[in-house]
Amino acid sequence: LKEPIPESELSKAKELTKGRLLLRMEDTRSVVSWMGGQEILTGRILTVDQVVSIIDAITADELEQLARELLVGDQLRLAVVGPVAKDEPLEELLKL
Repeated sequence: LKEPIPESELSKAKELTKGRLLLRMEDTRSVVSWMGGQEILTGRILTVDQVVSIIDAITADELEQLARELLVGDQLRLAVVGPVAKDEPLEELLKL
């Protein structure tokens, strides 16, 4: 990352994520999907409160470390659908 993640942005992202999670839990299909997905992928089911606690515990440093691991410049790819006149402007999108 070129600059640290501002605490205000991290806080907004956490609140948005928690809000979307809580809204999804109002729909029966979403709850079943939530529980089934957790069981299949991890073998256990976390409660919404447990996940909210995990989200709250995430730090900017942890996110920055994860970004450094996942967003490796020479590993980025871009798929474009439709006519493209020149490649150069698109190649700029792949530069971190």
